[in-house]
Amino acid sequence: MSTIEKLGISGLRSYDPEKTEVIEFLKPLTLILGKNGSGKTTIIEALRFSICGLMPPGSSSGKTFVNDPRIRGQTEVKAGVKLKFRAINDKPVFCSRTMQLCLTSKKEEFKKIEQYIKIKHPNGETVTVGHTCAEIDKQIPELLGVSKAVLENVILCHQEE
Repeated sequence: MSTIEKLGISGLRSYDPEKTEVIEFLKPLTLILGKNGSGKTTIIEALRFSICGLMPPGSSSGKTFVNDPRIRGQTEVKAGVKLKFRAINDKPVFCSRTMQLCLTSKKEEFKKIEQYIKIKHPNGETVTVGHTCAEIDKQIPELLGVSKAVLENVILCHQEE
């Protein structure tokens, strides 16, 4: 059985780009509690992005998902999501996705910077593989043993959907 162990978030919405906040998922259940605006939905959206590669609805293709550089008095903000989980075959897997929001004189520019997966094999060897977005979006659901459709539309469905 696959299990999600940890999620690291930096630079998304109200999460500081200079510090990675780590959410540890405990067995058999993890509850996410907090006041309105404290980042609960961002945690779920970061989880959905790390697993399925989907931006939250209404995020202007990621532009409003990343911490606004204007608030920080900067021209760019880098954001990242890191996910540690055990695959269906019990191998430890680490996935990292980083993105950036830049302010130019004409517009905001969002881009995904780097994405990779690290898989640790039973012999202790760690294999790091850089992937395109489409490959990661396909590979992670397979490693979790859950179809992408079920992840997107049932397990990680956005509250408005």
